[in-house]
Amino acid sequence: MNDRAIRILLLAITFGLWGNFLVPLITASAQPNHGYTLQSVYSRLLSIQSDLAELKREVDEMKNNVVEIQTGTCRNPKIC
Repeated sequence: MNDRAIRILLLAITFGLWGNFLVPLITASAQPNHGYTLQSVYSRLLSIQSDLAELKREVDEMKNNVVEIQTGTCRNPKIC
């Protein structure tokens, strides 16, 4: 390859590398704002907190059922 062809090839590679760098920045700035506010985050947090409390109640109930099965005091004749 001659000197001119090498320069053209290097220039094309340079444009490609800059394009790979700039395109994600341009598309990220063009995305719309999702509208996260402190209030929406707080309401989502309260919802998660409620879900966790429900899960804790269910786990406690399962724990009690296991204890009843271990001690033989469960009221379900299919299990005990």
